[in-house]
Amino acid sequence: MPEFAREFLGCGGGIGVAAEHPVKELTPLRMARAGRSMDIGCHVLTTAALQTILRGYPSEAVDMAQGAYERARHQVAPRVLAFAKLIEARAHARLDDGKAAGAALAVSERLLEQADTAAGNGPAWIGYYTPARMAPDAVEITATWAALMPPCAGTTAPPRCRPASSLGLSAYG
Repeated sequence: MPEFAREFLGCGGGIGVAAEHPVKELTPLRMARAGRSMDIGCHVLTTAALQTILRGYPSEAVDMAQGAYERARHQVAPRVLAFAKLIEARAHARLDDGKAAGAALAVSERLLEQADTAAGNGPAWIGYYTPARMAPDAVEITATWAALMPPCAGTTAPPRCRPASSLGLSAYG
């Protein structure tokens, strides 16, 4: 598990990064731990990772989303894990890492397919995250990553240019 996520979850032996966050952000995580709900704990940490992206810290958000996924990967519903991978993909896109963004997005898509065929289909509260809900996020992730790169044009392309299609998402671009 990435160090930042371990600290956030309080598994690092110290007070942890969670102690620095406002109480309103920690209450759901504490309640999930007290109730021993890995599904809710994973979702809360993933949502905190999304807030971290929005606050301008995508590198930390990658650690948080990966930590949520790794800690819960054998214990929670596929749809919950799919959401964690979606947020990881968003963070990678903000960091201009198209390959990692594409890989995380592909895992999210596979997990959603698995969730749609799984018995029980996971907790009702994560039912909003469907392939139809993922599609606009995939477009936004691709657009975010592509917007960070200069356009490619002919043979005089800048050394750091890549077409958006090199993200590796045949279904989305």
